[in-house]
Amino acid sequence: MVKAKLFKVASPLLALALVLSLMAVVAVPQPVSAASSTGTSNITGNPTSTITITAPSNITNTAWSIGTNNMQPSTNLTVSSNDVWQVSVNDTLCESKPSGTAGKLVSYNTTSNTYEASGPALTNALGVKVTGQSVVTLSGTAQNLYGSSQSAGVTNQNCGTLFNQTITYADVVQATGHTYRIVITFVGTCPV
Repeated sequence: MVKAKLFKVASPLLALALVLSLMAVVAVPQPVSAASSTGTSNITGNPTSTITITAPSNITNTAWSIGTNNMQPSTNLTVSSNDVWQVSVNDTLCESKPSGTAGKLVSYNTTSNTYEASGPALTNALGVKVTGQSVVTLSGTAQNLYGSSQSAGVTNQNCGTLFNQTITYADVVQATGHTYRIVITFVGTCPV
């Protein structure tokens, strides 16, 4: 068996110095070499032109007098857009509305939900306007109703809406189950 030899230190002071120097070697922090890298991302963009409109509410069962009758819907035309915009309006002659009646309310059968080909049409076309603008008389062609050529960034802009219908003595009263009817199309466009 081999015996381990222990060193014998002659002086306790020397032993203390040896221990402290060993501790200093062990306790010295070692420099760490760190790797690093950087980069950048350049992001550019632009939102797409967007428009959302809400058409005015329906107006039903109105009793008109001879002369010009103004009708205000319970909710107006509203526009939201992030670009310059325009709203046009027209009578698209939808649902088999008889030809030659563009812009006019026409006899409509409320039982069969159809326009009557030989039924009467009102003498005058319907007018549409928004606050601060002129009346647009409906036709079969889209006409500019309201727009913004300079301002954008509108959210639910309330475009106070008014319809007007001029009634003459030539406009006959409809029988039960019949009424005069028109479907108006509002189209929002951006940019203009």
